Amino acid sequence: MKNRILVFLFSLPLIFANAADTPRLSAGTVLMFARQYHPVARQARLLPDEASAYLKYARGAFDPKLFYDNSSKYFDGKNYYQYEDMGLKVPTWFGMEFSAGLDRNSGLYINPEESTPANGLSYAAVSAPLLRNLITDVRRTQLNKAKLLQSRNVWQQNEVLNQLGADILTDYSQWYFAFQEKQVYSEAIAALTLRLNAIVTEFQAGGKSAMDTVETAAQLAQFRLNYQDASLKEQKMRIYVIAHLWTSDGMPLEPEKDVIPAVSGLSFTDSLISVNTDSFVISNLDEQPTFAALNLDRRSAALDVTLKKQNLLPDLSLKYNMLSRGLYQSYPNGTFADYKFGLNFSSSLFLRKERGDYMLAKLKLSGYDLKVQQKQRELTQKIKAAYVQSKTYEKMIPGVEFMVNQFEQLYENEKIRFSAGDATVFMVNARETKLLESKLKLIEMQKKFLIAKVEYLYSCGLLYTIF
Repeated sequence: MKNRILVFLFSLPLIFANAADTPRLSAGTVLMFARQYHPVARQARLLPDEASAYLKYARGAFDPKLFYDNSSKYFDGKNYYQYEDMGLKVPTWFGMEFSAGLDRNSGLYINPEESTPANGLSYAAVSAPLLRNLITDVRRTQLNKAKLLQSRNVWQQNEVLNQLGADILTDYSQWYFAFQEKQVYSEAIAALTLRLNAIVTEFQAGGKSAMDTVETAAQLAQFRLNYQDASLKEQKMRIYVIAHLWTSDGMPLEPEKDVIPAVSGLSFTDSLISVNTDSFVISNLDEQPTFAALNLDRRSAALDVTLKKQNLLPDLSLKYNMLSRGLYQSYPNGTFADYKFGLNFSSSLFLRKERGDYMLAKLKLSGYDLKVQQKQRELTQKIKAAYVQSKTYEKMIPGVEFMVNQFEQLYENEKIRFSAGDATVFMVNARETKLLESKLKLIEMQKKFLIAKVEYLYSCGLLYTIF
């Protein structure tokens, strides 16, 4: 599906085409400039970099650390104490922390248990949680959430680009069909002007009544007013489309003032509606950017629940240090007879803070579960509705085309009868009005059909692939 989007899109003109000395702006050109230079697209491309930076930050919690501590006191020519501790700490994924270092303490008034040999006391230590923080801890949770954020920001980027693609294609469609509407009035005015001139000539020769000239002139005035209204709408939509054009320097790009939409350039959406809606929703909804990002938010909330549940356990940790004189000299008799051992335990009696924190995390996760259910239902219905709408408009278009063809035949036949003197100006004008209305109806139906297809592609979350 994604490959087909790219193939059909970039088979469109990607430059300003010049036909009959009139500059044309294709939908592909607008998308190309938006993909490269639009501030929204450029901002969206920052999201993966932001997630990478956060992941690097989270991984920093597992970086080995060198440390050096020095505390001393000299007074009245006496060395009261001097404490030195230097070494390396290496945290691990499983919550254990390894360290190695050298203690060197001296002075007249140090605690005897902190005294060391003159050349220091080296140690190799390991500390490990036994209950709380055994399964997970803050560092591991933050790192896992950072990994999820990488995927989430990619989907968030796709979500932004999907919206941008829908905005551009909708604006271009509005402009394209507003231009077609203006052209219909322009052609009608040209034909009616010729007929009015002919009627005036016949009136001056005595072959037509003054009422014929008045009626035709009134209809021409109405067409001109409608043309001005259509022209205003076309100019307005042109401004909306041009607003999507930017230069590499971040400046708005202004094409030629008389630029018009390309005659072709929106047919690429036709092949994208051929997919069966129900099977698409079932098999591909997880790749819909909005839904995928929400799912990752839920998984991040689930990590918080696991962490808060761990905090309900007592804090029980073990620390063991192997000791040696100097800088890791041989242990006495080849044994580990010299060591330092510690076992720490602490726990809140009522765990009110921990239980409250855990309950809040569970409620947040439950909220995400409900959001996922709602979003899945909402997207499924939107996709189906847009699909049905586009298919309905597609079935209606041939009927409107048939109507246009019939009114065109009636109009042409009425003109022939008018030339032969068998029809009135009123009937010719009436046939022309009906033909004009049917053409405008066809344009409106084609516009609704195309916008419905864009809405379908947007609901499916496929438009980001054009960027």
